[in-house]
Amino acid sequence: MELLGLGDLADDENLKTAAQRWENRHLIDQPIADAIAKFNRNELCDKLLELRMLHGRINTYHDFMKHEQTKHTDAVYWHDYPGIGSLPFANIPGMENWVQMPSCYIPLSWANIPIRC
Repeated sequence: MELLGLGDLADDENLKTAAQRWENRHLIDQPIADAIAKFNRNELCDKLLELRMLHGRINTYHDFMKHEQTKHTDAVYWHDYPGIGSLPFANIPGMENWVQMPSCYIPLSWANIPIRC
């Protein structure tokens, strides 16, 4: 957050955990987007390299889904649906808005939709 000039957000007690950041995303999404927009991709990547921070030059959603770090951290859970194929689901540590069903995970917002897993 210091790189982005948002040190006050890093110190905010309401933003310490992934769940808290999700609940309070209305407080952080726009300031982070505005701060990142001040850099071009190469400038931001160079700054992250200087700080020895893990990052990748990802340009598309497909790049993210197939990136080695995404695979290594299990950031995406893939579930095979008969007749549809493999679908991605976010696997975010600390998030409580997912329902586990036998052999699959679905967002709570989908919990009332019959899905055969």
